[in-house]
Amino acid sequence: MYRIAEKALAVLLALLLSNGGITPVYAAVSFDVRTIDGSGNNTIEPLWGSTDTHLLRLTSTDYADGISEPRGGTGAISARVISNEIAAQSTDIRNTRGLSDMFWTWGQFVDHDIDLTDNASPAEAYNIAVPTGDPYFDPLSTGTQTIGFNRSVSDSGSSPRQQLNQITAYLDASNVYGSDVARADTIRAFSGGLLRVSSGNFLPFNTSGLPNAMSTSSMFFLAGDIRANEQPGLTALHTLFVREHNRIATELRALNPLLTDDELYETARLKVGAIEQAITYNDFLPSLFGSDILPTYSGYNPSVDAGIANEFSTAAYRLGHSMISPTLLRLDGEGLEIPEGHVSLLSGFFNPAIVQQADIDPLLRGLSAQVMQEVDTQEIDALRNFLFGPPGSGGFDLVSLNIQRGRDHGLAGYNQARRDLGLTAHTSFSDITSDSTMAAKLDAVYGGDLEAIDLWVGGLAEDHLAGSSLGETITTILKNQFTRIRDGDRFWYENYFTGSDLLEIQSTTLKDVIERNTDVDGLQDNVFFAVFPEADLSVSLEVNTLTLSGSLMTAEVQVGNTGPLTASGITVTIPVPSHTTFTSTGSFVGCSGGSGTDIICTVSPLASGESRNLDVVFNPLSSGCFADIDISATVSALQQDSYTANNSASSQTYYACPGPNDIDLSIEIGSSVSAERSGSFSAMATVTNNGPAFATGATMTISIPAGLDVNSINAAECLAAGNTMTCSGLDIAYGDTFSVEIELNIPESFTCPSSVTIEALALVGQQQDYFSGNDSSEAVTIIECEPENDLSISLTGNSTSYTATVSNNGPATAVSPVVSTTLPSGVRFSTSGSSSGCVQNGSIINCSISPLHDGELASVTILFIALPTLSCGTNIAVESTVSSTEKELNESDNTASAHTELICDNFSGNDDSASHRDPLNRDTVGRSTSHGSTRGKGAKEALLALSLLGRMNGMHTTVSYTGHFRMANNAAPVKNVSGVASDRTVIIDGYTEQERHIICGMKRYIEEQDPRGRKTPGFRQWLAERIAHELHRTTEEVTMTMTSNSVCQ
Repeated sequence: MYRIAEKALAVLLALLLSNGGITPVYAAVSFDVRTIDGSGNNTIEPLWGSTDTHLLRLTSTDYADGISEPRGGTGAISARVISNEIAAQSTDIRNTRGLSDMFWTWGQFVDHDIDLTDNASPAEAYNIAVPTGDPYFDPLSTGTQTIGFNRSVSDSGSSPRQQLNQITAYLDASNVYGSDVARADTIRAFSGGLLRVSSGNFLPFNTSGLPNAMSTSSMFFLAGDIRANEQPGLTALHTLFVREHNRIATELRALNPLLTDDELYETARLKVGAIEQAITYNDFLPSLFGSDILPTYSGYNPSVDAGIANEFSTAAYRLGHSMISPTLLRLDGEGLEIPEGHVSLLSGFFNPAIVQQADIDPLLRGLSAQVMQEVDTQEIDALRNFLFGPPGSGGFDLVSLNIQRGRDHGLAGYNQARRDLGLTAHTSFSDITSDSTMAAKLDAVYGGDLEAIDLWVGGLAEDHLAGSSLGETITTILKNQFTRIRDGDRFWYENYFTGSDLLEIQSTTLKDVIERNTDVDGLQDNVFFAVFPEADLSVSLEVNTLTLSGSLMTAEVQVGNTGPLTASGITVTIPVPSHTTFTSTGSFVGCSGGSGTDIICTVSPLASGESRNLDVVFNPLSSGCFADIDISATVSALQQDSYTANNSASSQTYYACPGPNDIDLSIEIGSSVSAERSGSFSAMATVTNNGPAFATGATMTISIPAGLDVNSINAAECLAAGNTMTCSGLDIAYGDTFSVEIELNIPESFTCPSSVTIEALALVGQQQDYFSGNDSSEAVTIIECEPENDLSISLTGNSTSYTATVSNNGPATAVSPVVSTTLPSGVRFSTSGSSSGCVQNGSIINCSISPLHDGELASVTILFIALPTLSCGTNIAVESTVSSTEKELNESDNTASAHTELICDNFSGNDDSASHRDPLNRDTVGRSTSHGSTRGKGAKEALLALSLLGRMNGMHTTVSYTGHFRMANNAAPVKNVSGVASDRTVIIDGYTEQERHIICGMKRYIEEQDPRGRKTPGFRQWLAERIAHELHRTTEEVTMTMTSNSVCQ
């Protein structure tokens, strides 16, 4: 037992000695760095995330006695029984998403950075009962065997029992540097900021006798974590990151020789930890979850405890055990197995010599190349029956251990944990998994009790979420843990580093770290997904379908490689067919055998995309007359082949020994590859007499697909009746042919797209055809639909200006689309704006559009003129339709409509700004007027003129009149009134009779009110300016038009 209060006192003392700062007293640097034991990271709660602190709880504890007795007590189902039932793996089950062995190795590397809960000392036995007759642990059926199990170290002062995390919870590369000062100092070289290495740039050996998993012997490597020797892949990553630290420290020293050893060491240490964080969160976790599901990082949060949850370390993150492969590949630069061979996991446990044997490069290549095992309840034998040795000699069952450890820690059962995590509790075993076999096994082994399921078992049995390698429960726990590790770390790389340092760390991948510290190159960008450096060999073999006696049989063999690696050591194996003798391989050199043995041909290396041809010649024997002769070929190479289904090929020839009166008719038919419905296509059939006799009275028939009509036949010997065309009485000499061409019509009602098969058959009449394998033939024609498009139209407008937008949703090109717009009553067509090709036909405006390809858009703008008879406030409804000569897939969206209101004037609001004042009344603004005055008399007329102008032309710019005025009838003064003629576009396209009527009517109205023209020059000028602005013309031109006697006579 360990009393956690002792740790708190030690941390407090360290903080006091450092004057309350965070930099540890043993690090002689001026900048803020991590403590080795993680204390002080959080300045408010300095113990959070540090060594020897409680594992946190996300769910309720479940001890049998409520305090300490393992979950389920003495009546719990044996963990080994559960293991045998749901975890035995007899076949290779690869991850369907292609995650690599590097994935679980990196996961183990990360795990050994953030949590370690060792066994209690002195031991507290909680052994696992072995079922009688267990083939591995009780082969003699004694019924008394157990698997030794020691409970975890815990805080003696806790109640209920709480386990301890003995290393830092932060992702701080403590697996590289250690979580206590003694270990950290032993690892350091204390020169140039470097870490110690052994000969060959490997990890140092444990010559100091520090605690180490398996043994403190000096034959084992020493690293920041005690488990670095567990398996060669893990040791390779430890070695890699020591090299990365030393690389960074060396570069820093070269840039700044004045930096001290401590400064170099601490700077490199911070950066290595940051790189580990970036790789884990940018590549590793998204690869596992299928996407980046963590909430966006918003900076360090001191209220977040980064401590490790018991549910995470004891159940959820042990998912990696199901991923582990039984063999670790060791590959050279060409993707070949190295001479020292691959490594079985069994032989690699705590065997550091394997890493020294061929360096870490082959291991890193192999881990990146091989697809890992699937994430499920099943585990390989090396872990389930032989972990760290054979049964009885240190061997262990990791599945049983995981189940027993969860009970030891008082973890809630699977269903209760789901409730505590805010997830829905399951009501049946089929809710957990859609695999009916697994659901039945869970039901059986847990006696139908859903509440008895252990958290680790239930979590791994769950169906995976879409695109992920995990189920809902484990995803929830991992998301919680990895979010807290990030947000609760004051030294998190995105919070600590800035500028180019941050960008460099952010973009670093594990591939980068590997390639800059080894001779490995050419790895895939994300090494967590397997890409095996493979060749892909294929072989094809062709031989004539008919071989006549007296002729040699030639097999044409082609070997190809679609890569990506060059294939070397290629051999093609060809068995000698029955009833033949091997003759030669023509000009190809490199073949042996053939006399009582297979023919073995050696092919020179093939780069990706290359191929080689060889002809193998055989002499058929008379014993094989009138029989099929089978021939095959198989190819192999030194490289692993990514796809072996194309590594063999076979073919067949018919060996015939015809007499002088025998004949052989063969037939071939061909037709157009494709044809359009409502069109036609041709098919041609040819019958050949391969002799040796003359063929008399032969017949050829062609089956016509149902629904097609015969248009023409070019041979008098042939007649069509129903769905069959027959050519009769054919006399064909040896070596001659007879051909016929038939043209078929495709009616408009024919289903499309579809395919039709035309079959042809040749019959010899009264003679004997010695080979029937070539008497029939067929051809396929694809019937395609006529070119179709899918046009759609949308319509927008603002009273008298409407824009129709046409889109072609394909697939065919709309060659001649037309937009047809119906003129609303009360308006007339003015122009088509910037569009061209619009023609009026009665009340319809037809606008042609250039050809529209699939996905293209086109717009047509139609401008109308509102007639004087149209009242203000009238609702104008416009409808447009698009059409084309091509067949339309969907006509429901070929019509669109728009509704707008004709607004002539609107008296509302208050705007006294000078820019909006009516020049007709500008001398009255801000001054009171007496009753009976005629000043400002033109206000109403001005608004009437604007209303008329708006009705005639559709003025698009807001114009307003504002002022204090009296109405012409001497009514009481009306103050602060604005008159607005709203959105219209001025359109004067020449002067029609109606336009002259309106313009001249305004002119006469103004002249009647002011015959001498003394009171309205300002209004005239203002009106001319407004029209000129809208028409993009000069004021002088508009003024002349308004006053022209030739217009208003």
